[in-house]
Amino acid sequence: MRFITALLLIGYLSVSSTSGQSKEVKWLVDTSIAVMKSNAVNRDKVDWAKIEKNIYSQIATKQNAYQLGPVFRTLFKSLNDFHGAAYCWDSTFKWQRPEPEYSDSIKNEWKKGVSLQKDMLPGSIGYLRVPYMSFTGRSELDKKAQSLNDSLCSLLDKNVVGIVLDLRLNGGEQCFR
Repeated sequence: MRFITALLLIGYLSVSSTSGQSKEVKWLVDTSIAVMKSNAVNRDKVDWAKIEKNIYSQIATKQNAYQLGPVFRTLFKSLNDFHGAAYCWDSTFKWQRPEPEYSDSIKNEWKKGVSLQKDMLPGSIGYLRVPYMSFTGRSELDKKAQSLNDSLCSLLDKNVVGIVLDLRLNGGEQCFR
């Protein structure tokens, strides 16, 4: 009986290794897709059947997780997810979206220097420009947050009827050049 079990195990391992795809690869991809289907921001805006067909054709010959970088990048790109990443031991797999095009007026304002600005416009309208704000530590973050709060409060103290919140120079995590 042990001999037959050993022969079956050897046969299974040889078929499994010649088919190209390991169980580890299939499990990682299946799990990743399940997590993305449940949690991705754009999960309801994509054709999952098409994505899965594409992904499973790509992993047909993958034998280990290190070979999955292009597969994960395809998944993230399909979801337009430039924040997500897959971590596999010492490797990180991400998709970076192409840099967006910016108008000359935004580029020119950026060159003048990025700073928080507040002003009063005609008709009792407040104006507040909130640029990208980087920080290196908690104290710097607190200082910038307080400055933003103070600017908003000073506009509200002037009995504004509305506020223009200018976020043109606020790229979130994007860094403009």
